[in-house]
Parts: sequence; C-alpha cells; structure tokens
Amino acid sequence: MNGSSIKRRGAVALAALSLMLSSSLSLAAKADNVTPSKVIGQSRPATAAHYTSDELIIMPKASVDKEDLDASIDKMGGKVGTKDLMGKFFIVKVDPKHIDEILKEAQKDKNFAMVQRNGVYKAQQFTTTPNDPGFPQQFYLGQLNIPNAWALGAAGQGITIGSLDTGIDYYQPELVGRMKSIGYNAVMNAANGYDFFSAFGPDAFSHGTFTMTCAACTTNNAFGFASPAFQSQIQPVCIDVGNGASDMQIALGIEYLLLTGVKLANLSFNSADPNFNLSVLSSAPIIKYASSVYAGYGGIIFNSAGNDGNLINGVTIPGFVPVAALNADNTPASFTDYGAQIQFAAPGVGITNTGFSGAVYTLDGTSFASPLTAGVAAQVWSVAPNLTATQVQQIMQSTASVPTGADKRFYGYGIPNAAAAVSLAQNSFQ
Repeated sequence: MNGSSIKRRGAVALAALSLMLSSSLSLAAKADNVTPSKVIGQSRPATAAHYTSDELIIMPKASVDKEDLDASIDKMGGKVGTKDLMGKFFIVKVDPKHIDEILKEAQKDKNFAMVQRNGVYKAQQFTTTPNDPGFPQQFYLGQLNIPNAWALGAAGQGITIGSLDTGIDYYQPELVGRMKSIGYNAVMNAANGYDFFSAFGPDAFSHGTFTMTCAACTTNNAFGFASPAFQSQIQPVCIDVGNGASDMQIALGIEYLLLTGVKLANLSFNSADPNFNLSVLSSAPIIKYASSVYAGYGGIIFNSAGNDGNLINGVTIPGFVPVAALNADNTPASFTDYGAQIQFAAPGVGITNTGFSGAVYTLDGTSFASPLTAGVAAQVWSVAPNLTATQVQQIMQSTASVPTGADKRFYGYGIPNAAAAVSLAQNSFQ
C-alpha cells in the first residue's frame, strides 16, 4: 500500500469551502488488507508503477510573482492541472518521455519551493471468507481491552473519524445515519463520498466501508458486529475509485478533512516498496507537508504500515501514526511491515465485520489494524474532548504494552489498551 498525504484543519466560511471544492483535482492511492481464501479487489502487480507518467507536483515559493511562475512552467513545457484546495501547490503535466530530466531541472528552479513526481499507491489486496456475524467472533476487541472501555462510558461520542479510502456505502445497515456529511470525492472533484468503487468495480466487500465498520459500526443494535467508537460520526472521503490513490489525491483528501474540522483520520493505504512507504519522508515531500500542516491544526492520521513484510527505514512524521498488524496471540502477522517508525501494533488477522450492503467478511491486513487503533483514539478523545491530538497519542503510548522480549520494531509503543487509556484520560485530563 502506498500513499502520501497532507492534512489541515481550520474554520472556513461555507462559501469559501464551496469555492475551493469547485477547483479541479487529481488523485491516486491504495489500501491495505490480506487474507487466505478467495482473492477480491484489484490485485497488485509484482512490479507496480510508483508514479503517474506525466505529472509533477509543484509548490511555488510564496514570494514568486505570476509572471516569473508562468515563465518557469513554460520553460518546462508544462501545463497546469489540478490545484489544491488551499492554493499552495498544483499539478503540472509535462512530456512523459522527458519527465526525469524535467524534474531535475525544475528542482533547481529558484521559483519553486518544492517539486516532486506524483506518486501512485494501491490498496493492498486480500482474500475474504464470508462468515456469520456476531460479537462472539470479535476476539480482537478483547485484545485491545475495548469492552472495558465501553464500560467506562467511552464510545466515540462527539468525535468524527475521517475516512480517507474508497468512500463509504451510505446505506450500509451498520453505518447508516452516522455520516457527518455527504463527504467528498477527491478523484471526481465532487461533493460525494459514496463508495461506488465497490458497487460497480471488483472490490466486492468495499475497502472503505469495511475499515469504518471496524472503527465505528453501530453497536448494541441486534445486528452485525461491534466496534470501539460506535457513537462517533464518520466523514467519508473517496481517494480511490479503482486505480489507486496518488500523492495529490491523498493530499486533497487530507485538506478536505482539515477544512471541515475533522481532527482524527484513518488512511489504510501504503506501498509495497520499503523505500516508498508513507513513513519515508523523501519518497513524497508533499505528504510530509500535508501531514505536518494537519498536525499543526491539531489533527492526527492513523496509517496502515503495509502488508509486504518489509523493514521500513523511515522516520515518523508529525501527526502520522503507522500501525502494524498482529495475530490473535499478539505475535506479529507474517505479512506486516515493521521498523522504527511503527507506533502501535493491533489485531490484523481474522477481522470479521460487514462490508458493502452489510455482507459479512473475515479479512486480514494492516488496513484493519489501523482503523481499530483509530477507534481506540476516538474512545479516548470522547471522554476528554479538550485533549489535544498530541495528548491523545501520548495517553495511548503510555498505556500500551509490548510483550516481554518482543522486537519493538513490530510494536512501537505497544498494543493499545483502550480501557487503561480511557481511564487515564478521565482521571488526569478532565
């Protein structure tokens, strides 16, 4: 799974937001899942292209005037395409046959603060086994001590979780009525976060819908399954309609969450290449920028580490929380990526819940470890809403645990303990 992201949150007038959303956009990215059975969703080729063929992302220097900027773009033989929602960066389309040379020259241009190719990321695919619904099957909720956090009154009330994914089935029986708004489609530049990818494409279970049922499906409703943050709202953002999600698309999605005041997000996308992981800053500077801005506005993004068993030599960036996957016995999943940038490890094998239209699936992947962890964060925040994102993260870090003798590269601060984190928040931060 690959991806890059930029997030920002702020109070913006409705008219201004409407204006921003009318600008053109360009996107591409991928989600994280795995399971042994029937393969569904798009399969990732052995050697996946890491970039769009003809696009550069350019951030001009703040001091450059329009005439000089136009001259620099003309020199590249480029044509301006999608612009970001905040007016900070944009796509420039260039000759694909000479894009590497153009990139090198553009990086020397005194009018540009940043230039990079537009990376493309794909949802890491998995297999699924249809299963009977029911809380007794959800052993993994106990691994995270989530039921005891419910007993303390923590269910995500008052918190919104942003879903940067394939969109969400608005009428899914476990999620219906839970949307903060109709959302946003960063691929089509439309005010609609509906998950048409699963409805009309090969992703039969719906990646975006399933990740959000893991984090926040309705609970105690005599139907389906349970989740950590079942009283939270969801803000759907579609960044992938089947071709993967690009750096630009992810950045636009993060910006949308910032502009709509959503401080907590899940991004279950990453790369199969250890040198192109979202935690490797050099692979996508626009992601570092976006995530840092989002963090500066009080936001936090939980991100699936990846499903290729790679050692990722990355650096954790502000507001970005990579999550590795565990088996039911708390040992690392065979497929999980790992490394010094991992912050938490959560269940990612045998995760049962509902997807598109309420169908039941059992899935494996870091794609599901991440939203489960984001759900715990929502529980913590719901009992102490005045906490900052940094404080939520610190509370989860201080109450997580690493099995004795385990390799911390697979665990980071450890396995989240929802009840312990909620209790600490209630007793120390209210």
